[in-house]
Amino acid sequence: MDYDWSKFDIYFYIEASPDDVYQRWVCASGLESFFVQRAHFVDAMGIEREPNEPFKEGDTYSWTWWDNSVSCGKIIGVDESKRSLTLTFLDCRVSVSVSRNNGAALIHLMQSKIPLTEYDKVRTHLNCRGGWIYFLTILKGVLESGVDVREKDPKRTNCVEVGFHPRGQLISPIT
Repeated sequence: MDYDWSKFDIYFYIEASPDDVYQRWVCASGLESFFVQRAHFVDAMGIEREPNEPFKEGDTYSWTWWDNSVSCGKIIGVDESKRSLTLTFLDCRVSVSVSRNNGAALIHLMQSKIPLTEYDKVRTHLNCRGGWIYFLTILKGVLESGVDVREKDPKRTNCVEVGFHPRGQLISPIT
């Protein structure tokens, strides 16, 4: 069986309303509740959106992680009626949609356009897949029980990465 390293899909159930789940994805305060330390969205005119203001297609973002590193990208699609969004992340595209299925909110997250280098198979495909599952689990805890169990110590936040070693250094999984 050939495996497609250029993308992955994750399906994840949360016992919450699809609207509540979707709202956590589309504004700075929502993302900060389960994902990043700080999120900033700026519209096409250069005006920063308010923390509870939903981002729009064409906005740019900067996310500050708990180790103070920053990721930047662009919102390339938003469809509130379908509870879906698409954004750039690293050199990839991430799409998130939320629907009702089997009495719960079902999140479908797809990361695509992953480069097919050996490095990106690990750094992007494996690390991002594990990272997204980690953060979806955090979102589930926040929405279902009000508990945020994110690792916030900057020395340990990369513990879900392939090659992490607790002595404080990443061991390269690529030889």
